[in-house]
Amino acid sequence: TRAIQLDQRRADLHFFKGVCLYRIHQNNEALEVVNRAIELDPTNPVMYAFKGEILLALNQYQEASKAFSHS
Repeated sequence: TRAIQLDQRRADLHFFKGVCLYRIHQNNEALEVVNRAIELDPTNPVMYAFKGEILLALNQYQEASKAFSHS
């Protein structure tokens, strides 16, 4: 979180924060953070794949399918 405060333009920092939130089952917040990472780096397929995993955990299957199609 501190690193993001120092440089909010780094997609990787947002992505890794999302991974941490997902691992502690804070999936809604993880999704918000990963969406921000995707805004910053929309060409990274790994971020879309991870977004799909989060959406599956949230039982949002159609949205997960869309995310996986970008990965």
